[in-house]
Amino acid sequence: MEERVEILDAFPEMATLNCGPNPLRMTLRKRDPPLGGRPSDVRIDGLDLLPSSVWKEMELFAKIMMERDIKPEVELYSSGQFWLVDNLVNQDLPKTPYFIQLVLGVQGGTYPTPKNLL
Repeated sequence: MEERVEILDAFPEMATLNCGPNPLRMTLRKRDPPLGGRPSDVRIDGLDLLPSSVWKEMELFAKIMMERDIKPEVELYSSGQFWLVDNLVNQDLPKTPYFIQLVLGVQGGTYPTPKNLL
């Protein structure tokens, strides 16, 4: 996790506070010539590509962001992740105004329908 905290050493004005993990399932198709690097399909099923984020890690990142005056942009992939936001708000992490992005249509996240958006 330490190497992920180092990204904040650049002191950006805003940075993503990702509410993952997300269950991920996809197939990376083989690459036919002239492309290379993947001679056959690669099936990804699990958290192979995404680092896990847990409650304590979210709190740690939010605290470091506040100490460095970095505005978090919180990314949610399902409505259940509002619990994570509620936890941060109850600890005054982050400060208002809140920047929250609801990401729809990612496998393992909320299905992209008008009803789910509302």
